[in-house]
This record gives sequence, structure tokens and C-alpha cells, in this order.
Amino acid sequence: MILKDGRPESAWLEDYPAYAVAQAYRVQRHALDDALREIGLTTPQWGTLECIAKNENISGADMARLYHLTPQTMNTVLQNLEHADLIRREHHPAHGTVLLIRLTDAGRERLEEARSLVLSVQERMLSSLEPEERATLVRLLNRCVASLASEGGSKALYPDEA
Repeated sequence: MILKDGRPESAWLEDYPAYAVAQAYRVQRHALDDALREIGLTTPQWGTLECIAKNENISGADMARLYHLTPQTMNTVLQNLEHADLIRREHHPAHGTVLLIRLTDAGRERLEEARSLVLSVQERMLSSLEPEERATLVRLLNRCVASLASEGGSKALYPDEA
């Protein structure tokens, strides 16, 4: 069916900001997955490395809470990073069952490579925007996140699936 303005019936979704954000996320996620595959990472693995870099000696349980993942799912991501020698998990000195996570030298190097690839994807995504439009976009999206988070929702900044 065609709408009065000549667009297909499914085009009405394009008028919803939530749909536009979801579409942007999906396209960006695929672009990130493709780029990061070159260096043997997934998008969740890159996000996890970024989080560890900002929170050295964080626990897997804290990572799972931050990402709103089950501990089992986060453990799978962490195991893959550990097998690739990108992170190291060591027992907490006071709490023997808690494993603290930190980047290895190889993890830091891989993260630097990943950041370069991610910035390249970001630049492609924003290439049609002027600098002031980019700043406005970031400011507006951050306000949207804050609005949802303040209503008792997630306070995680980087939720993602494994």
C-alpha cells in the first residue's frame, strides 16, 4: 500500500525517533562488526575492552551489571578475551572468589587498533553532518539516554548483547 505522500506504507516508521535511533544503531553495529572483524574482535568485545580500560580491576559481576548482561554471558565474552591474551583475571586479594580484570599489553595494543577502526566507522557515519550538527546530535542523544535512565531504567551507558 502507498501512503498519500507517495511513500510505501512501512515508511511511516521513519517518522518515529525511536525507530530512527534503532535503525542507526543496527547499521552502525554492522559497520563496527565488519571493521572490528579485521582484528579479530566483536563489537561487544571492543566495548568490554573499553570498559576495562576505564575501570582497571573491575570484576566480571560488575561488568555484567554495567552491561545488563547475565553473568554467564559476560563470562563468555571475558573467557574469549582471556583466551586471546587480551585480558587477565586474578583473584581479589581480600575476596578470593572475586576475579579482577585488567588489560594485558596485547589487550592495550588491540584496543588502540580497535579505537582507530571505530573512529573510522564513526567518521563515516557522521560525514554528512557539520561540526555543530554533530555536537547537537551527541547532546540530544545524551539527553534522551538521561531521560530514560532517570525514570528508573538502565543507568548503563554501553548496554549490548554478547
